[in-house]
Amino acid sequence: MSDISLLKQESITAVGIWKKSHSVVPYHSGATFHRLAEVKRHKILAISTEETIFALLRTNFILIDRESDQILLAKDIFKRIEDSNDTETLLRVHVYLSLQRIGKFPISDNIIVATPADIDIEEYIKRFKCTKHEKIELHQLLDAFKTYYESSTLRLNGRYSSVECIWCYITGH
Repeated sequence: MSDISLLKQESITAVGIWKKSHSVVPYHSGATFHRLAEVKRHKILAISTEETIFALLRTNFILIDRESDQILLAKDIFKRIEDSNDTETLLRVHVYLSLQRIGKFPISDNIIVATPADIDIEEYIKRFKCTKHEKIELHQLLDAFKTYYESSTLRLNGRYSSVECIWCYITGH
């Protein structure tokens, strides 16, 4: 039996290799990866850190670290971001997940933030044509992150169960 057949039997939606700041995904299936592939238009999908974390949270995605040959989870990538004090990447991931949470499908290359003060919520609302309800939710998500970021040191505790539970990521609750 081929490796691909085995993967399909196990309900694995993707297999990828993590390369420090992105992943390469030679095997993928399902709606989440179809949407990412539509944006990227590659036969072998290369996805950013934020897209990788989104896929890990939403799908049965096996991601193998190229350097250590270990299987990575979303919390492992968050831990690496925290350990390297990479605020820009952390913010990019948060903004990306916030936009995904309200049903917008951003291209990660268009999300550029360096500090919490740089998050211009109105820019995202205009760019992604948010409804009034989506605008309120996006304000709440990003304001909560700004408040949490500014009031404490980010302690990522590994509770990242799904995009719907993004509040676990923002507040640690």
